[in-house]
Amino acid sequence: MLNFILAFRNFAILTLALACTSSAFAAQDADSELLWPGFRGPNGNGTSLTAKPPTVWSNTENIAWKQRIPGRGSSSPIVVGKRVYITAATPADSDNAPRQLTQPEITKKFDANRNGQLDGNEQRAARAFLQSQRTLLAQKQKFMVLCYDRASGDPIWEKVATEAMPHEAHHPDHGYASASPATDGNYLYINFGSYGLYCYDLEGNLRWKRDDLGKMQTRGTFGQGSSVALHDNILILPWDHEGQSRIEAIDCDTGETIWKKMRDEPTAWATPLVVEVDDRKQVIHSGQNYSRGYDLNTGEEIWKASGLSQRPVACPTVFGNTGFFASFRRGAVLQAIPLNQTGDISQNGIVWSINRQTPDVPSLLLSENRLYFTGGNNGILTCVNAETGEPFFNPQRLPIGGVYSSPVAANGNVFITSRDGETVVIRDAVTFSVVSRNDIGEPVDSTLALADDEIFIRGRDHLFCVRNK
Repeated sequence: MLNFILAFRNFAILTLALACTSSAFAAQDADSELLWPGFRGPNGNGTSLTAKPPTVWSNTENIAWKQRIPGRGSSSPIVVGKRVYITAATPADSDNAPRQLTQPEITKKFDANRNGQLDGNEQRAARAFLQSQRTLLAQKQKFMVLCYDRASGDPIWEKVATEAMPHEAHHPDHGYASASPATDGNYLYINFGSYGLYCYDLEGNLRWKRDDLGKMQTRGTFGQGSSVALHDNILILPWDHEGQSRIEAIDCDTGETIWKKMRDEPTAWATPLVVEVDDRKQVIHSGQNYSRGYDLNTGEEIWKASGLSQRPVACPTVFGNTGFFASFRRGAVLQAIPLNQTGDISQNGIVWSINRQTPDVPSLLLSENRLYFTGGNNGILTCVNAETGEPFFNPQRLPIGGVYSSPVAANGNVFITSRDGETVVIRDAVTFSVVSRNDIGEPVDSTLALADDEIFIRGRDHLFCVRNK
């Protein structure tokens, strides 16, 4: 059983937080319809209220198209009208690049070391090996933005935002393009972290860029990956690393900084979310020392709460006026925090918490009042009542392997994808029921994008469109 700590017996839950959007404008027409405009979908919680995606596919069945994509990256696709956009990074001189081990080879060694399956000498050898691989990965890179036709998968345009020699390596499971794009239906906002922030129109024309942001120094040289949040013509750029951390609001029209707040936080990889609470718009953001809420327009810190464990990756989500913040590294934590508080609320402001099987890399999924999450990066699924923290069903071990992709939901189903590329579909309900198992035939670390009757999956080597034939 989960270890629940109830700080209050009762609290008021307002309507579902549909204001927690990741887009700044309503779509102007069908060509700019915001179907999946950012990392966590149209509402910032992993759900689509309009999509009716397939529940059955394989590497041959119900694959509308499969397009090879350049370079590496675990950023997620976004869908706007009739187009799909992704980012990637690839060695600038790929013909002369030294041979790199494949992702499964690197992951196998990394997981064996992390899980304590090696003795002391083997651990030292594994660490030295992994460091040598990170050195190999640190070649001059092309940082790319790519646009594909949604119906056919044909490339429409490809832009190289910049070419740069990385100042540090990255985690062996990923590349240099881990942050997902965001769009308001008019422009694309691309975060390459230390290698720049870029704004393009939907035809690939550069509107502005910021190449003065500085250089992140991430813990363990694991690389950069937090996506931007987008709301009311304002971009929110997170910048938590081993140097001076900060969070920054940037004007979407000009690229200029509106406000900047320093943060006493080490490296983390969570993406912030913009919500509206009591007619005030907040930027909520996880942190190892404190989760915080900032005023969207001024950057004023509204509240803060301690209690998360090391380097949070999972992004927060919101039900009514309550935010949910989670971490897993060196201590499993999931906190439910009413957002209409002020000051340091660490002692008395946590309404309930869970201390077992909380997520690491995958983010939380909220569908109605059901809060889903996988334990660590494994395939153990938990679903709790967002109002109380009580489980709807006992933790279930899914018939899949490790998970980096965040769960998503639409049309009464939840989709959870493993790193091997297998997606298990379950009923979006208070009882556990498996609908189907589907193997794309290629490793997947990015989060699925759901749009109308389609699913877009970014695999290690290909972008897939799943559609009922």
